[in-house]
Amino acid sequence: MAVGHPALLPLGSRADLLDVVGDDPFVRYDVRPDPDRIWTMGDAAAVTRVGHRGQAGLSVWVRPADDYTAGARLDPPRQERLDALLGALLGPGGPERGASWVSVPLGSEAVLARHARLGGGGDWEWMIATAQPPAYGPEDDLVTLDDATDAAEITALAARENPRFEGEPGTGRSERWLGVREEGRLVACGTRHRTGAGAAHLSGILVAAAARGRGYGRAITGALTRESVRSEGVCTLGMYADSHPARALYHSLGYRTAHAWASRRLLWD
Repeated sequence: MAVGHPALLPLGSRADLLDVVGDDPFVRYDVRPDPDRIWTMGDAAAVTRVGHRGQAGLSVWVRPADDYTAGARLDPPRQERLDALLGALLGPGGPERGASWVSVPLGSEAVLARHARLGGGGDWEWMIATAQPPAYGPEDDLVTLDDATDAAEITALAARENPRFEGEPGTGRSERWLGVREEGRLVACGTRHRTGAGAAHLSGILVAAAARGRGYGRAITGALTRESVRSEGVCTLGMYADSHPARALYHSLGYRTAHAWASRRLLWD
């Protein structure tokens, strides 16, 4: 550990972590109440999470100067504190050395690379909405899909249109699917999952290329968001950081980016 940095401390619960990092919506609405491990070093924090494909890893970040509203990149002093925490966790003898993957604030990949060889991964944003978006005309075209009986059709749509699709139809993760059919053919879909914290989390929002520009993505996202916010006060989602039209859509529906992440697999000798 670098001289002058606080000690590495374990915590026991999400509530303890919120006391350290403030009212971080990612912690409150995404992190399980009892994660396997939580670590803090001053205002830097790490928590074990299970990714959507079931691999265990770490999310590591530093509390921002103001609030969790922009997913802002870390300034040099905060990158230094991130570096100290990563070194304590992943360095020789560190308690998380050997982790499968790590997520750090977007733009901090070089800091992570000081402590492990990096494999593939992705850049993404975690968003939250707490207000109901207004109804939108194409919602009249929405139909309810079944996670089991419509799974093959949803999977086929995703295979044609988006290899990064994460709706996971047919696995039991989805509690509600909405879609659009044109002449009986499925051309759009979206679903609601649950985070580790139990919050509503939208996923698998997809519109076929031939059906874009008709408002289906807005209609599906808006309807699922409105249902979730009306019943429980919040809805979350994640999106790949290079999906600029999707970001504009989600922000226009009242979502805000609370965290921007770079997730990377770690390669160990």
